[in-house]
Amino acid sequence: MKLIKPSKISGEIFKIIVEADEKLVLVSPYINITGWPKLTTRLKSVIKRGIDVKAYVRDGQNNLNSINELQKIGIIPRLIPNLHAKIYFNEKDAVTTSMNLLKSSDQFSLEIGHTAETKEEYDDIVNYYTRYILPFEKNLSNFNTILEDEIDFRLRNMYPKLKMYSNFNSLKINTGQNQFEVNISKQSNGHFLEIITILSGMQYTLRDKLLSDFDFPEKFGIEFIEGGNGSYDMVIGYFDREINSKRISDVLNSEKSMIADLVCAFVENIESFKLSIR
Repeated sequence: MKLIKPSKISGEIFKIIVEADEKLVLVSPYINITGWPKLTTRLKSVIKRGIDVKAYVRDGQNNLNSINELQKIGIIPRLIPNLHAKIYFNEKDAVTTSMNLLKSSDQFSLEIGHTAETKEEYDDIVNYYTRYILPFEKNLSNFNTILEDEIDFRLRNMYPKLKMYSNFNSLKINTGQNQFEVNISKQSNGHFLEIITILSGMQYTLRDKLLSDFDFPEKFGIEFIEGGNGSYDMVIGYFDREINSKRISDVLNSEKSMIADLVCAFVENIESFKLSIR
């Protein structure tokens, strides 16, 4: 491997792009090509020449900019949870580096990179890609909607006054009658989805009716918390399986629909339960 001077890294990546004749692979967790014509022009040229371009970025709603940037120029990125590696190669040359495809990284960050000098070194990089990156080949981006959109789509007709409020760690859903809080809790054995809402004293007393009369999704558990000393009675719905998403504000594309389904099933059942005992 040959060390690349920090000021030359972007140039080596551009060379990989420009000299691609058959294929181009870009593995970069974060990508921002707006206002970076040196990169945009080269990528558009590769696409125009019919080169097979594959791009891999970090999965998560917080990375919508990277996904949208690529889709604008005709590249549909593959999504990889927790991606941190940066690799760029064509059919003959390869670069590994600490640099994302960000103009700010090119201008302001102190990066390191290496070029493959021998076929053996090139093959080592491609083998890494084949083993660890290629399995995500079919995980295409699908961020036309985010989690809040998916929930709104499922619940809006039933609850016209539906409102949602989100912050870094939680999503609050107000149906117009009741409020629910959705979190991803970190536990010793992983991350788990939980949805919380308040029960009245009568609802808590008749809580067995919720379990007997309403069907919840498979592996979805219900826990009741008795209040007291100024605290409300509560019911918590939780998915009894570890999920890969770490925060409700940044769910993975692969889990977005599943989480929306679970949240909506809980909301609908709780709303129906409360109506049934008025």
